[in-house]
Amino acid sequence: MVSAGVDAGMFKNPEVDFNVAMIALLVLVLSGVLAGLIPAQRAVSLKPIDALRSE
Repeated sequence: MVSAGVDAGMFKNPEVDFNVAMIALLVLVLSGVLAGLIPAQRAVSLKPIDALRSE
C-alpha cells in the first residue's frame, strides 16, 4: 500500500544500518558530554560566595 508517496513496508519492518546507529550514538554522547561540561566548567570557575551574591 502506497499513499502520499510513503512506502508502508518501512513501518512494518524498520531497519537501521549498524554504522549509522553507532555514529548517531557517538554524536548524542558527545553532545551530552559537552552540554554537561560547559556549565560545570563555568560553575567551577565561580567562587560560591560570588554565585550566591549575584542571585
